[in-house]
Amino acid sequence: MSDITLSTPLVSAQWLKNNWGRDGLKIVDTTYTLPFLNPEKNGAQLYEEAHIPDAIFFPLDEIADTSSDLPHMLAPDIQFSAQMSELGLSSSDAIVVYDQNGWVASARVWWNLRMMGHTNVAVLNGGLKAWKAANGAVVSGKIKDAKGGIFHAKPNPALVRDIEDMRQHVKAQDVQILDARNAARFKGEAAEPRAGLKSGHMPGAFNLTHAALIREDNLLKDKHDLYDVFAASGLDLDKPIVTTCGSGITASVLALGLAVIGRDDVAVYDGSWSQWGGADNCPVATGEAQMNGQTT
Repeated sequence: MSDITLSTPLVSAQWLKNNWGRDGLKIVDTTYTLPFLNPEKNGAQLYEEAHIPDAIFFPLDEIADTSSDLPHMLAPDIQFSAQMSELGLSSSDAIVVYDQNGWVASARVWWNLRMMGHTNVAVLNGGLKAWKAANGAVVSGKIKDAKGGIFHAKPNPALVRDIEDMRQHVKAQDVQILDARNAARFKGEAAEPRAGLKSGHMPGAFNLTHAALIREDNLLKDKHDLYDVFAASGLDLDKPIVTTCGSGITASVLALGLAVIGRDDVAVYDGSWSQWGGADNCPVATGEAQMNGQTT
Protein backbone atom coordinates (compact mmCIF):
# COMPACT_ATOMS: atom_id res chain seq x y z
CA MET A 1 0.00 0.00 0.00
CA SER A 2 1.28 3.44 -0.89
CA ASP A 3 1.80 6.09 1.76
CA ILE A 4 1.77 8.72 -1.00
CA THR A 5 -1.32 10.87 -1.42
CA LEU A 6 -1.59 12.73 -4.70
CA SER A 7 -3.69 15.68 -3.60
CA THR A 8 -3.35 17.73 -6.80
CA PRO A 9 -4.05 16.80 -10.45
CA LEU A 10 -0.45 17.52 -11.51
CA VAL A 11 3.01 16.61 -10.26
CA SER A 12 6.26 18.12 -11.47
CA ALA A 13 9.15 16.23 -12.99
CA GLN A 14 11.27 17.17 -9.98
CA TRP A 15 8.67 15.73 -7.61
CA LEU A 16 8.64 12.49 -9.58
CA LYS A 17 12.43 12.32 -9.55
CA ASN A 18 12.44 12.81 -5.78
CA ASN A 19 9.82 10.10 -5.25
CA TRP A 20 10.76 7.61 -7.97
CA GLY A 21 11.14 4.11 -6.58
CA ARG A 22 8.97 4.57 -3.51
CA ASP A 23 6.75 1.63 -2.61
CA GLY A 24 3.26 1.94 -4.01
CA LEU A 25 4.12 4.62 -6.58
CA LYS A 26 3.39 3.43 -10.10
CA ILE A 27 4.35 5.35 -13.23
CA VAL A 28 2.25 4.78 -16.34
CA ASP A 29 3.23 5.74 -19.90
CA THR A 30 0.04 6.47 -21.83
CA THR A 31 1.61 7.53 -25.14
CA TYR A 32 -0.93 7.22 -27.95
CA THR A 33 -1.07 8.13 -31.62
CA LEU A 34 -4.27 8.60 -33.60
CA PRO A 35 -4.50 5.79 -36.17
CA PHE A 36 -6.28 7.88 -38.82
CA LEU A 37 -3.37 10.31 -38.93
CA ASN A 38 -1.13 7.47 -40.20
CA PRO A 39 1.72 8.04 -37.72
CA GLU A 40 5.02 6.36 -38.45
CA LYS A 41 5.07 4.86 -34.94
CA ASN A 42 2.36 3.90 -32.50
CA GLY A 43 2.42 4.49 -28.76
CA ALA A 44 3.93 1.11 -27.93
CA GLN A 45 6.80 1.68 -30.36
CA LEU A 46 7.49 5.13 -28.93
CA TYR A 47 7.47 3.62 -25.43
CA GLU A 48 9.96 0.96 -26.49
CA GLU A 49 12.29 3.65 -27.82
CA ALA A 50 12.24 5.74 -24.66
CA HIS A 51 10.38 5.72 -21.35
CA ILE A 52 10.83 6.51 -17.69
CA PRO A 53 12.46 3.58 -15.87
CA ASP A 54 9.93 1.08 -14.48
CA ALA A 55 7.05 2.81 -16.29
CA ILE A 56 4.12 0.58 -17.21
CA PHE A 57 2.63 0.98 -20.70
CA PHE A 58 -1.13 1.67 -20.96
CA PRO A 59 -2.62 0.58 -24.34
CA LEU A 60 -5.50 3.02 -24.70
CA ASP A 61 -7.40 1.21 -27.46
CA GLU A 62 -7.15 -2.16 -25.69
CA ILE A 63 -8.27 -0.97 -22.27
CA ALA A 64 -11.56 0.10 -23.76
CA ASP A 65 -15.00 -1.15 -24.71
CA THR A 66 -13.91 -3.23 -27.68
CA SER A 67 -17.53 -4.16 -28.43
CA SER A 68 -18.14 -0.55 -29.52
CA ASP A 69 -17.33 0.71 -33.01
CA LEU A 70 -16.33 4.02 -31.42
CA PRO A 71 -12.68 4.63 -30.48
CA HIS A 72 -11.35 4.01 -26.94
CA MET A 73 -14.72 4.15 -25.20
CA LEU A 74 -14.64 3.45 -21.47
CA ALA A 75 -14.26 -0.24 -20.68
CA PRO A 76 -16.87 -1.94 -18.49
CA ASP A 77 -15.76 -1.76 -14.88
CA ILE A 78 -15.14 -5.52 -14.55
CA GLN A 79 -12.92 -5.50 -17.64
CA PHE A 80 -11.13 -2.35 -16.48
CA SER A 81 -10.41 -3.91 -13.09
CA ALA A 82 -9.00 -7.05 -14.68
CA GLN A 83 -6.81 -5.15 -17.13
CA MET A 84 -5.47 -2.77 -14.49
CA SER A 85 -4.62 -5.76 -12.32
CA GLU A 86 -2.86 -7.43 -15.26
CA LEU A 87 -0.75 -4.28 -15.72
CA GLY A 88 0.37 -4.60 -12.11
CA LEU A 89 -1.74 -1.72 -10.82
CA SER A 90 -3.63 -1.89 -7.54
CA SER A 91 -6.32 0.25 -5.97
CA SER A 92 -3.87 1.02 -3.16
CA ASP A 93 -1.28 2.53 -5.52
CA ALA A 94 -0.48 6.17 -6.12
CA ILE A 95 -0.42 6.44 -9.92
CA VAL A 96 1.36 9.08 -12.01
CA VAL A 97 0.53 9.06 -15.71
CA TYR A 98 2.43 10.73 -18.50
CA ASP A 99 2.77 10.72 -22.27
CA GLN A 100 5.50 11.79 -24.63
CA ASN A 101 3.66 13.52 -27.45
CA GLY A 102 1.96 16.65 -26.19
CA TRP A 103 -0.82 15.68 -23.77
CA VAL A 104 -2.48 13.40 -26.30
CA ALA A 105 -3.53 10.73 -23.80
CA SER A 106 -2.25 11.31 -20.26
CA ALA A 107 -5.26 13.41 -19.28
CA ARG A 108 -7.60 10.82 -20.79
CA VAL A 109 -6.10 8.02 -18.68
CA TRP A 110 -6.16 10.32 -15.61
CA TRP A 111 -9.88 10.78 -16.24
CA ASN A 112 -10.43 7.05 -16.91
CA LEU A 113 -8.92 6.20 -13.54
CA ARG A 114 -10.88 8.88 -11.69
CA MET A 115 -14.10 7.81 -13.37
CA MET A 116 -13.35 4.27 -12.19
CA GLY A 117 -13.02 5.54 -8.62
CA HIS A 118 -9.23 5.80 -8.37
CA THR A 119 -8.61 9.31 -7.07
CA ASN A 120 -4.97 8.84 -6.03
CA VAL A 121 -3.76 9.72 -9.52
CA ALA A 122 -1.97 12.69 -11.08
CA VAL A 123 -0.49 13.69 -14.43
CA LEU A 124 3.22 14.41 -14.89
CA ASN A 125 3.16 18.05 -15.94
CA GLY A 126 4.91 18.32 -19.30
CA GLY A 127 5.24 14.57 -19.81
CA LEU A 128 8.48 12.93 -20.93
CA LYS A 129 9.81 16.24 -22.27
CA ALA A 130 9.70 17.75 -18.77
CA TRP A 131 11.24 14.60 -17.29
CA LYS A 132 14.16 14.84 -19.68
CA ALA A 133 14.53 18.58 -18.98
CA ALA A 134 14.87 17.71 -15.28
CA ASN A 135 17.66 15.25 -16.19
CA GLY A 136 15.46 12.27 -15.46
CA ALA A 137 16.77 8.92 -16.64
CA VAL A 138 15.30 7.39 -19.79
CA VAL A 139 15.51 3.75 -20.85
CA SER A 140 14.50 1.77 -23.90
CA GLY A 141 13.20 -1.75 -24.25
CA LYS A 142 10.13 -3.81 -24.95
CA ILE A 143 7.04 -3.83 -22.76
CA LYS A 144 7.60 -6.27 -19.92
CA ASP A 145 5.08 -8.57 -18.29
CA ALA A 146 4.00 -6.92 -15.05
CA LYS A 147 3.52 -8.47 -11.66
CA GLY A 148 -0.17 -8.83 -10.92
CA GLY A 149 -2.00 -6.11 -9.04
CA ILE A 150 -5.36 -6.00 -7.30
CA PHE A 151 -7.53 -3.27 -8.76
CA HIS A 152 -11.22 -2.85 -7.96
CA ALA A 153 -13.06 -0.26 -10.04
CA LYS A 154 -15.79 1.74 -8.34
CA PRO A 155 -17.30 3.83 -11.15
CA ASN A 156 -18.26 7.43 -10.52
CA PRO A 157 -21.06 8.09 -13.04
CA ALA A 158 -21.05 11.81 -12.24
CA LEU A 159 -17.82 12.18 -14.26
CA VAL A 160 -19.11 10.75 -17.56
CA ARG A 161 -21.93 11.46 -20.00
CA ASP A 162 -23.38 9.27 -22.75
CA ILE A 163 -25.30 10.25 -25.86
CA GLU A 164 -28.71 10.19 -24.17
CA ASP A 165 -27.43 12.45 -21.40
CA MET A 166 -26.11 14.86 -24.01
CA ARG A 167 -29.37 14.89 -25.96
CA GLN A 168 -31.12 15.95 -22.77
CA HIS A 169 -28.49 18.57 -21.95
CA VAL A 170 -28.72 20.09 -25.44
CA LYS A 171 -32.50 20.16 -25.24
CA ALA A 172 -32.64 21.64 -21.74
CA GLN A 173 -29.48 23.79 -22.02
CA ASP A 174 -28.87 22.89 -18.37
CA VAL A 175 -25.08 22.47 -18.58
CA GLN A 176 -22.31 24.31 -20.38
CA ILE A 177 -20.79 22.14 -23.12
CA LEU A 178 -17.14 22.93 -23.82
CA ASP A 179 -15.75 21.55 -27.10
CA ALA A 180 -11.96 21.09 -27.43
CA ARG A 181 -11.83 20.72 -31.22
CA ASN A 182 -10.20 23.44 -33.28
CA ALA A 183 -12.30 26.40 -34.39
CA ALA A 184 -12.62 25.33 -38.04
CA ARG A 185 -14.03 21.92 -37.11
CA PHE A 186 -16.27 23.46 -34.44
CA LYS A 187 -17.71 26.03 -36.86
CA GLY A 188 -18.28 23.39 -39.53
CA GLU A 189 -15.79 25.01 -41.89
CA ALA A 190 -13.49 21.97 -41.98
CA ALA A 191 -14.36 18.34 -42.54
CA GLU A 192 -13.96 15.92 -39.66
CA PRO A 193 -10.88 13.67 -39.88
CA ARG A 194 -13.07 10.63 -39.23
CA ALA A 195 -15.12 9.67 -42.27
CA GLY A 196 -18.90 9.84 -42.25
CA LEU A 197 -19.32 12.53 -39.58
CA LYS A 198 -21.29 15.74 -39.91
CA SER A 199 -19.45 19.04 -39.47
CA GLY A 200 -20.31 21.53 -36.77
CA HIS A 201 -21.01 21.41 -33.04
CA MET A 202 -23.69 20.79 -30.44
CA PRO A 203 -26.14 23.70 -30.23
CA GLY A 204 -25.18 26.12 -27.46
CA ALA A 205 -21.65 24.77 -27.04
CA PHE A 206 -18.58 26.83 -26.20
CA ASN A 207 -15.27 26.27 -27.97
CA LEU A 208 -11.80 26.12 -26.45
CA THR A 209 -9.01 24.13 -28.05
CA HIS A 210 -6.97 22.14 -25.54
CA ALA A 211 -3.78 23.72 -26.90
CA ALA A 212 -4.85 27.02 -25.30
CA LEU A 213 -4.13 25.45 -21.90
CA ILE A 214 -0.54 24.48 -22.68
CA ARG A 215 2.58 26.65 -22.58
CA GLU A 216 5.29 26.63 -25.23
CA ASP A 217 7.45 24.45 -22.98
CA ASN A 218 4.66 21.81 -22.90
CA LEU A 219 3.74 22.53 -19.27
CA LEU A 220 0.15 23.27 -18.35
CA LYS A 221 -0.45 26.94 -17.66
CA ASP A 222 -0.61 28.02 -14.02
CA LYS A 223 -3.89 28.40 -12.16
CA HIS A 224 -4.24 32.13 -12.76
CA ASP A 225 -3.67 31.85 -16.50
CA LEU A 226 -5.94 28.80 -16.77
CA TYR A 227 -8.71 30.70 -15.03
CA ASP A 228 -8.35 33.55 -17.50
CA VAL A 229 -8.36 31.17 -20.49
CA PHE A 230 -11.54 29.42 -19.35
CA ALA A 231 -13.27 32.67 -18.45
CA ALA A 232 -12.38 34.16 -21.85
CA SER A 233 -14.10 31.23 -23.57
CA GLY A 234 -17.40 32.48 -22.17
CA LEU A 235 -17.88 29.85 -19.48
CA ASP A 236 -19.48 30.65 -16.16
CA LEU A 237 -17.09 28.76 -13.89
CA ASP A 238 -19.70 28.47 -11.16
CA LYS A 239 -22.10 26.44 -13.33
CA PRO A 240 -22.08 22.77 -14.47
CA ILE A 241 -19.68 21.90 -17.31
CA VAL A 242 -19.32 18.90 -19.63
CA THR A 243 -16.34 18.67 -21.97
CA THR A 244 -16.28 17.07 -25.40
CA CYS A 245 -13.96 16.82 -28.43
CA GLY A 246 -13.43 14.40 -31.32
CA SER A 247 -13.25 11.16 -29.36
CA GLY A 248 -12.97 12.05 -25.67
CA ILE A 249 -9.18 12.54 -25.49
CA THR A 250 -8.58 16.29 -25.65
CA ALA A 251 -11.87 16.80 -23.79
CA SER A 252 -10.02 15.20 -20.88
CA VAL A 253 -7.27 17.85 -21.14
CA LEU A 254 -9.97 20.49 -20.61
CA ALA A 255 -11.31 18.50 -17.64
CA LEU A 256 -7.79 18.32 -16.20
CA GLY A 257 -7.28 22.05 -16.60
CA LEU A 258 -10.60 22.72 -14.90
CA ALA A 259 -9.60 20.39 -12.06
CA VAL A 260 -6.40 22.39 -11.57
CA ILE A 261 -8.50 25.51 -10.89
CA GLY A 262 -10.74 23.63 -8.51
CA ARG A 263 -13.49 22.25 -10.76
CA ASP A 264 -12.87 18.53 -10.26
CA ASP A 265 -16.56 17.74 -10.81
CA VAL A 266 -16.48 18.27 -14.59
CA ALA A 267 -17.81 15.38 -16.70
CA VAL A 268 -16.52 14.19 -20.07
CA TYR A 269 -18.78 13.11 -22.93
CA ASP A 270 -17.18 9.76 -23.67
CA GLY A 271 -18.37 9.31 -27.26
CA SER A 272 -17.83 12.98 -28.17
CA TRP A 273 -18.12 14.02 -31.83
CA SER A 274 -17.18 10.58 -33.16
CA GLN A 275 -20.56 9.52 -31.76
CA TRP A 276 -22.66 12.70 -31.96
CA GLY A 277 -21.56 13.63 -35.46
CA GLY A 278 -22.50 10.23 -36.85
CA ALA A 279 -25.77 9.65 -34.99
CA ASP A 280 -29.37 10.34 -35.93
CA ASN A 281 -31.51 12.71 -33.88
CA CYS A 282 -28.50 14.71 -32.73
CA PRO A 283 -28.85 18.37 -33.72
CA VAL A 284 -25.82 20.10 -35.21
CA ALA A 285 -25.08 23.82 -35.32
CA THR A 286 -22.47 25.68 -37.37
CA GLY A 287 -20.80 29.04 -37.06
CA GLU A 288 -19.17 30.81 -34.15
CA ALA A 289 -18.99 29.62 -30.57
CA GLN A 290 -21.32 30.73 -27.86
CA MET A 291 -20.08 33.55 -25.65
CA ASN A 292 -21.77 34.43 -22.35
CA GLY A 293 -25.07 33.03 -23.57
CA GLN A 294 -24.90 34.68 -26.98
CA THR A 295 -23.31 33.63 -30.24
CA THR A 296 -20.47 35.84 -31.43
